[in-house]
Amino acid sequence: MITETDQTEAATDAGDAVDDAVAAGHTIPPTDAQIDNLIKTYVISAMALSLVPVPVFDIAALIAVELKLIHALARRYSVRFSENIAKSLVLSLIGGIVPITAVATAGSLLKVFPVIGSLAGGASMAILGGAITYAIGRIFAEHFASGGTLLTFRPADVRERFRDAVKRGKAEAADLNAGHPPADEGRAAASA
Repeated sequence: MITETDQTEAATDAGDAVDDAVAAGHTIPPTDAQIDNLIKTYVISAMALSLVPVPVFDIAALIAVELKLIHALARRYSVRFSENIAKSLVLSLIGGIVPITAVATAGSLLKVFPVIGSLAGGASMAILGGAITYAIGRIFAEHFASGGTLLTFRPADVRERFRDAVKRGKAEAADLNAGHPPADEGRAAASA
């Protein structure tokens, strides 16, 4: 029987192997399915945390989830990770799309009002949080897959692609929220 401890140790060993590969200069390219599943996992986490009825907590939690996603992607692509650099890149990306930032702030602040505000704010933040997390995952996965690093990432160069990815992310998050498989999975299943 496999215990939770066994799974944790296996995950730690796998993470250590990736760290060793990075140190040695070796890369272990991930599959598209692995990256899709990784991003989906973090999108679900972001959506769940967005439902917490505490104003502003959701925004801080969302950024933490996105940093963990970038760290996980960096490990998969054998790219060195720096939390400070990643945080500044995330804030620059999100801040560069002002209407989305304003909606996120308004959605978070709606939670100040008991019950109705929490429901409305939580629902809007869940979809938006999932969409932004999806977009960040896609943009960084593409960047790392092409050989980029955190130091070579330029938010201004990907701003339009990020906006487009947020739009796709809204559809993905809405599908997850409704209990449907994400559109990417549906297309993959239809073509099989």
